[in-house]
Amino acid sequence: MALPFEETFLGGQAASRQRGGAGGSMTINAHDHARVIGNIEYNGPVHQHYSSSQAPGSSRILTWLWASSSDPADPITAKNRGQNDSLKAAISRLRGQTESWFLQSPDFKSWYTSGGSSLWLWGKIGCGKTVQFSAIVQHLQRTKRRQKGLRVGHYYCRAQAAVGDEKTMIIRRWLAQICILDDDMSSVQDLYDECHESYPPREPDAGELEDVLMAVLQAYSTPRRPEEAIRIILLIDALDELPGSGGQRADILCMLRRLALKRWPHVSILATSRDRADIQGYLQPSFQDISMDYDKVDADIRRYVPRAIEDSPPLQRQAPDIKMEIVNRLVGEAKGTFRWAALQILLLQSLEVVSSNTLRQALLDLPPDLHSTYLRIFDRWNPILRRKALSALQWIIVATRPLFIEELVEACAFRVEATPNLESDSSRLQPYNLFELLQELVIIEPHLKIDQAAEQFSHKRHTVVLAHISVAEFCLPYEHTTNLPHQFQFSLVEGNRIVAKACLAYLFQFNKRDQTQTRSLLEYAWYHWEEHVSAFHSRKEKQGRVRNYAMELFACLSTLAVTAGVHSDLGPLQELLDWLSLEDLKVLLRAIRHPQFVSNIDKFYAENHRNKYPRMRSFEPLHTPRTVRLVHLLPSLDYNTPIRGRLETISLDENPKYDAISYTWGSPDKMDSVIIEDGVVLITANLMSVLRTLCAQRQGQTPSLWVDAICIDQRNSLERNHQVGLIGDIFSGAQEVLLCIGPGNDHDDEAIAGLRTLSANCSGEMNETESIEEHQVHNIYMLLDSEFWGRLWILQEVVLAQRATVLRGHSTFPLSLLEDLYRQIYKSEAPHQILFLYELKFAPVARTILTRIEHNAGHEMDLSTLLCRFEHHKCSDPRDRVYALLGLLREHSIVIDYTQSFVQTFARVARYLIERENNFNVLSHARGYEYGRLSSWIPLYQASTHPFQHCSKADWTFCAGGQTNVDVCWEGEGPHIMCPRGRIIATIANLLDGALVDLASRLNPTLETGRRYFSSTDGTPGLGPEHLRIGDTVAIFAGAPVPFILRLHCDYGREGWVVIGECYVEGFMHGEGADHEDWTRFVIF
Repeated sequence: MALPFEETFLGGQAASRQRGGAGGSMTINAHDHARVIGNIEYNGPVHQHYSSSQAPGSSRILTWLWASSSDPADPITAKNRGQNDSLKAAISRLRGQTESWFLQSPDFKSWYTSGGSSLWLWGKIGCGKTVQFSAIVQHLQRTKRRQKGLRVGHYYCRAQAAVGDEKTMIIRRWLAQICILDDDMSSVQDLYDECHESYPPREPDAGELEDVLMAVLQAYSTPRRPEEAIRIILLIDALDELPGSGGQRADILCMLRRLALKRWPHVSILATSRDRADIQGYLQPSFQDISMDYDKVDADIRRYVPRAIEDSPPLQRQAPDIKMEIVNRLVGEAKGTFRWAALQILLLQSLEVVSSNTLRQALLDLPPDLHSTYLRIFDRWNPILRRKALSALQWIIVATRPLFIEELVEACAFRVEATPNLESDSSRLQPYNLFELLQELVIIEPHLKIDQAAEQFSHKRHTVVLAHISVAEFCLPYEHTTNLPHQFQFSLVEGNRIVAKACLAYLFQFNKRDQTQTRSLLEYAWYHWEEHVSAFHSRKEKQGRVRNYAMELFACLSTLAVTAGVHSDLGPLQELLDWLSLEDLKVLLRAIRHPQFVSNIDKFYAENHRNKYPRMRSFEPLHTPRTVRLVHLLPSLDYNTPIRGRLETISLDENPKYDAISYTWGSPDKMDSVIIEDGVVLITANLMSVLRTLCAQRQGQTPSLWVDAICIDQRNSLERNHQVGLIGDIFSGAQEVLLCIGPGNDHDDEAIAGLRTLSANCSGEMNETESIEEHQVHNIYMLLDSEFWGRLWILQEVVLAQRATVLRGHSTFPLSLLEDLYRQIYKSEAPHQILFLYELKFAPVARTILTRIEHNAGHEMDLSTLLCRFEHHKCSDPRDRVYALLGLLREHSIVIDYTQSFVQTFARVARYLIERENNFNVLSHARGYEYGRLSSWIPLYQASTHPFQHCSKADWTFCAGGQTNVDVCWEGEGPHIMCPRGRIIATIANLLDGALVDLASRLNPTLETGRRYFSSTDGTPGLGPEHLRIGDTVAIFAGAPVPFILRLHCDYGREGWVVIGECYVEGFMHGEGADHEDWTRFVIF
């Protein structure tokens, strides 16, 4: 059954509802929606927003919260992977080395069995808190397999330079772990929607995430049935490792206190850390505090040391009495510090000569604490190894993501001030050397065998992170440590200066087209150098998806190169480029403009090899039915350089990941060009601005794109025919569709704020008596006043999009914002302040949005309905009036063929619709008579009148031809002649200038437009097309919903009829004239 709103906008009729009077006014504070596309301030792409009827699915939302598997070089997902590595490393230590004694303690059992309790487990550094924490995680994960209602969220805080705000990482991981696919995640989806209101999406902030976490926990507090009760346990390890700068640690501690004070009986919290005054001040008294049991830790150490001795060949071959001395000495001196004992094993096995005498001497001179132990480890290295070890630790600590071991090896082998800058393969440290040098200081995941040669391990697999917070505290001047300064210490500012300088110098040397060797550090250096510049200058850089700061610094260097300035004008890069001469500045610009290490780099520059001047791009044929081209853009930090791309051919059946762009081509006088491999392709200006932004995204974000102007050979009509038939699949399969509706103005932001206010009002988030101000209504008019909505081709691109974002100038908003408002409009009690969107001016927008709503609700559409509904929409090629709609149909047999004329196309489609749908609805749009040579029965769907019978309701409003099947045959090629079975019911005798009151009262006044009243020879009144004449015939056809005006006509050497148009005849609209014997076969030209 058709949806109620079809009676108005979808049928193209004028709206009759009136706007309610103003119920007051309110001042709107503009929301912080992103300013995007086409300038350097663009905040950068990602993914988009879903309407409530087209929810993204819980799985997609959970992946958005916490991507478990993705590009290991992406900073965010690399940090995600680090959480799993921390758990695995701790569990491996637990097996056979320590006991999970805390699980058996009365304190743990009391906490676990008491609903709504919060526990703080504290202890000295290196005492094994993380191992006990991991034992709890493992135990609860096993338990929840048996207990359906148990949800466990856990997080490991780590001191290594964080990616973004640590609080957001904690909450995202917790939410992803405690929510499951079957849950009602409305609050999480609302946040997802808000973050995807711009293209690309933004990341949620900590405050938003905390609000959602509270809402989720609150929602779980009231199960619908007792058997659905949920128990939630939130675990967080190593609060002392949280960054103290910027208030991050305090903010997280405040959140934990707020959670504990809720005292929800279904929520329990456990945290671990060292005993620090600031942590204690926040957590007490809402958390019960429990100290680590150092007697239990010493017992664990006693179990660990003998095993560690047996695993060390130099120590394993010692006499039993020496082994026992080692055990007793280490257990006696450890004083509950597991980490200290493990490091002493390392020092003992690393003695130059490992004998009973040297071991006994070493046991008498053990370093008293961790700080002294690290000093001794560093002192034992010779100066060259010490420099490399310190360089490795600097890179590990300040890197914006965990480094791969081959990247770290390369970083340690590179020195800015040396000549040559890079050590040879024979003189540099190899991965296994790095493992030996830094063992017990770092963790390599997955484990790297000590004898594994460089050529034997997989690249981009083994990452290196610090083994313990105490390593970072030794290297960095931490605020809470009492360690004295030493020669191996460095600040984060200094570390970032060193790494930023090395990245730029490394790019200068090796990011070149003629580089023959694989240089492992290029990818990290090109995508992350400006982040280290930002940290070096203590600049708070917003983590958008576009590298705005890198583009800003590139522009600064470009200006300097053009003006031949001096180094004093380098700004933040001054200190980092002291090794660079002014003459070499252009070389550096080339090195940071594009990454020359990307795959298939030669394809981006193919025109340099073949032509001095690029020519128009030629295309290889597409050989399989489901094959399409995608364009990959060459990343660039230069907003003025030509855009370069390469094409990839792929099958839609492989479910490729890509974004699609929907736009109007605009004037052909305003064209730009992009270089695609060995030639150029012309594109419109608004498309160019979008592509420029996509070139400057962070690593792993630039999508493959489908853009018709680039991905279809526009000069090949056969290919265009076939690719047009795939448009529906292309846009429905895209991850994101960007709807470019045209240039903006200064009031767009305020208009979008007004739309958001209306949406909030309708959803009950605001007082319904409030309304937006009149000037905002005008701004919304201007915002939506775009020829985009009236173009026929964009329809399926909008309707079929999984996710869609509207781009107007530099501002964006989610399409779902309009969807939500139009759903409200068609409710029986819609808020009066949104009824202006019902006005005729918004008809193209409304038809498009409501068709999307209808499609997402699962309503099956037929071609005649769509042709009727969108007959007012424009297309440059009349054949596209049909072809542009085919993607919305579940099935059809219409072949797209641009070699046929539009007359042939519409004749073919008319016959298809009459026979397939078994009705004559198409004849309500027959306009061929007005165009002379065209067959009179051909529908053109270029309406100047509203049909008496809405196409989608043909079988249940009028049935003038009776309740019978259509009976029609065809003559001629094309065909040209239609021969329906029917009968004459009247002849027109009079044409009336004035409206007949009795008849007019039965009809919608809109139907009078472009029509004329008449009466038949027996005085029956009717309403027909304005071109009717006295003497014209009124006929009904078998199965037709309305009568038609026919006129005698001679053609093809025979007498027949032409269709003048549909009509309304009083007393004949419901089959009254069908029950007769005088039916005949008409010949209609």
